[in-house]
Amino acid sequence: MGGENLGEPIIDYEKMGHSIRAYMVGKEVEVVKGGTTIARTKDAILLHETGHNPVYYFPLKDVRKGCLEATGTRTTCPYKGVANYYNIRVGEVISIDSVWQYADSKEEFRAIREYVAFYPNTIDQINVG
Repeated sequence: MGGENLGEPIIDYEKMGHSIRAYMVGKEVEVVKGGTTIARTKDAILLHETGHNPVYYFPLKDVRKGCLEATGTRTTCPYKGVANYYNIRVGEVISIDSVWQYADSKEEFRAIREYVAFYPNTIDQINVG
């Protein structure tokens, strides 16, 4: 993940040696959990951040209805801002605080405000086509 040619970044942030770059993927990307596709989009964003593995962000509108349940959990990233969290529900299986969103991000990260990302250890796979 992340070795492909992604073109110009839509987010290009650098501050005190910490960089965050995000790119439109340009291919269909899907998330599978419990044998169910819970997100599928052709508008995914791949975010690279110093000290972290690359992360796919999915438009919230392209996540299967009923799979996400908002929680009261909030965290703060000194670069991106405040993240709110969701549980994933597939049938009777619930993964707590498995998805995050920077809905109230700092201005530099407005491109991901309507997007969510999934913790890799809480899903079965991400397929990139």
